[in-house]
Amino acid sequence: MTTAVQKILAEVKALSPAERQEIEAALREPGALRKPATDEDLAALLEREGVIAKRDRPLSPLPAFEPISVKGKPLSETIIEERR
Repeated sequence: MTTAVQKILAEVKALSPAERQEIEAALREPGALRKPATDEDLAALLEREGVIAKRDRPLSPLPAFEPISVKGKPLSETIIEERR
């Protein structure tokens, strides 16, 4: 099975030398492979790339996670029993 990286490398090898140099230069730019630090950074990156539309307001943080209490045995046990 071919991985995504192998597919990309094959496509890069098929490019002209000038195109390969352009890709190498882009990858050498500071932060080219760095992940966005915050949700705001990610949203800004996606907006610049045209993946999402411009937002009218900043992202709001998610509410704190609060687990739900249920009666009976743990769900994981139920799932294991059903798989047998």
